[in-house]
Amino acid sequence: MTKPLNIGMLGCGFMGRAHSNAYSQVSHFFDREHQPVLKCAYGREEDREKL
Repeated sequence: MTKPLNIGMLGCGFMGRAHSNAYSQVSHFFDREHQPVLKCAYGREEDREKL
């Protein structure tokens, strides 16, 4: 069983979407001890926070 690893994202534009996708897909490529969990996302423009 993997331990949760809480993640906070700053910036929700293109790179925010890319990184949040990478966190959700990491187990397909690597064996790991922790499971990333997105806890908080912050962006300057409210309508762009679509992770």
